[in-house]
Amino acid sequence: MRPFLGMGFVLVLLLRIAGATPNPDHLQSLEFVKRQLERLCALTGNGYPDYTEKGRWKIKGPDEWTAGYFPGMLWKVYEQTRETVWLERARRWTEPIAAFRHDERDLNFGLLFKPTFAEGYRLTGDKHYRKMALEAAANQAKRHMPEGKYLRSWGQLDDPNEQGFIIIDSLIDMSLLLWAAQEDCNPFLFEVAHDNSLVILQTTVREDGSSVQVVELDPQTGRKLRDHCKQAYSVNSCWSRGQGWGIYAFSEIYEYTKDYRFLKAAQAMADYYLAHVPADFIPYWDFLAPNIPNEVRDSSAAALAASGLLELAHLVTDPSRQRTYHQAAVKTVDSLTRNCLGSGEARDNGRILMHGTLHKPAGIGVDESLIFGDYYFLEALLKLVRESIQ
Repeated sequence: MRPFLGMGFVLVLLLRIAGATPNPDHLQSLEFVKRQLERLCALTGNGYPDYTEKGRWKIKGPDEWTAGYFPGMLWKVYEQTRETVWLERARRWTEPIAAFRHDERDLNFGLLFKPTFAEGYRLTGDKHYRKMALEAAANQAKRHMPEGKYLRSWGQLDDPNEQGFIIIDSLIDMSLLLWAAQEDCNPFLFEVAHDNSLVILQTTVREDGSSVQVVELDPQTGRKLRDHCKQAYSVNSCWSRGQGWGIYAFSEIYEYTKDYRFLKAAQAMADYYLAHVPADFIPYWDFLAPNIPNEVRDSSAAALAASGLLELAHLVTDPSRQRTYHQAAVKTVDSLTRNCLGSGEARDNGRILMHGTLHKPAGIGVDESLIFGDYYFLEALLKLVRESIQ
């Protein structure tokens, strides 16, 4: 394992003085993430790391759906360290995203504005950040299809094509609407997010707790027409990251809405996930891919599920479920640490988690690093460290 350095060593001493017993591997991994983020800040210029191709980062613009994750990580490190240098970095990569608060291409406002502007406002009180996040949420709500009670995931607002499509991924975007509804006392935004989440639950989550990624609805009635396959192996299989989106997002949506149906959905999806994940807790890219165990894994799905399971463990009341979800999350983080972390050497180009799979059917980002996998890994680590000192 790598030695403790800098703030990590100081944090260990302070925790020991306070009588807390954090896992040294988690603190060590946290320090590794910070060092890699420093490298990324130097490598990316003014761009946003998306995924790697043969180990080298594809750098995109602030309008990419993943752009919020990199500054989101910088805000998380700032919150943990309160060091000015991290605040400056977070501000630098957050601000360019504001230009796209009125974009009309797709539903990804939550991914762009919640971990950046909403979090920036929470941590600094800067009213500009609040204004940008609220404007983005208002624009997101324009995608509402009132007859079907859902938000269209794809396509320009004035384009009738694809207006009936919803994806399980979009659950993660509901947090911006629910935050804005709470922040601005806006019942319309709450209703839009709640109704859309319920439609996704009813149409993408199967009775056994597995999920389908893409569903086509009748825009006039919201009636389900058919399932579609995009990033999964087939319409009848279960894409592991989609399952992670559901565990994470339904838990978060329940926290905002207190609608027990969302908590029940999170539990069902978590139970399916844990019943099908391999012994090392790093899922294959699809739980029903045809060549298991000779299929690629998806570390991003593992990181996403780990963070969601930690949240879910705090929401359920049954002690047995609490232990099951929490222990699974810890084992997942520990397995990611042992099996998926980069070396930290210059040739790693600031990579944190290896062995992610972005889009296996299209051959994009297969067995590579994904910035959102890094984000959820950092989030899970910080949750575990905070638990140890509470």
